[in-house]
Amino acid sequence: MFVSRSIAAGGIDPVGAAEIMSNFLPFNKIFGAVKKMRGAWRGVQSGAIADKQVAAGIKEIYEQGGKKAAELAGEYGAHAVARAKGLTSIGFSPRYHGMDGIYRDAITGKLVIMEAKGGSAVLGRTVDGAEQMSKTWIEKKIKRLEDLGRKVGVDSGTGTDFEAIAEELRASIQPPPTLRAIVASTKVDGPGAFAPSFIEKTWANIGTLDW
Repeated sequence: MFVSRSIAAGGIDPVGAAEIMSNFLPFNKIFGAVKKMRGAWRGVQSGAIADKQVAAGIKEIYEQGGKKAAELAGEYGAHAVARAKGLTSIGFSPRYHGMDGIYRDAITGKLVIMEAKGGSAVLGRTVDGAEQMSKTWIEKKIKRLEDLGRKVGVDSGTGTDFEAIAEELRASIQPPPTLRAIVASTKVDGPGAFAPSFIEKTWANIGTLDW
């Protein structure tokens, strides 16, 4: 597969490539394949995509992914979760905001943020001590985007309005908060390999239970 080979060679960003390649998976079948591991409980939900074609697609890309194989599997798995949950990427690179993905819920129209993990990777801490996907970490990323919005406004190349997205994210964590957050994980070996799983929380539940 050309895209995965280009990633292995360092020519394509794995985040953007995962979104492109996710369009070629049989996602019309995934909607019935999101198996709940447990139902929503106090604003927390978890589940997994148990679709053999999705797993096979992610495995193929992993095997051709070179040094970025696990990272790519994680990003690809995250986009599978997003598609299965009816989320659409707002379409700009993590280099602008530091989050793996910002999506919009097709039903509610509200924003959802996503952090992708592949292989044995887990949520970590930034140099200033903020834990990934904690409220503090998310607020720092929103502040980063706000600063960019004030400096740049609208990106001349993509037409992305950084300031508008930052304002919407900021508003989504104000009372009553509407922001949802998802951590998507894709193992690459052992039981459940290449079957993306996820934990989803409302803003109120971030920090109250372990991811």
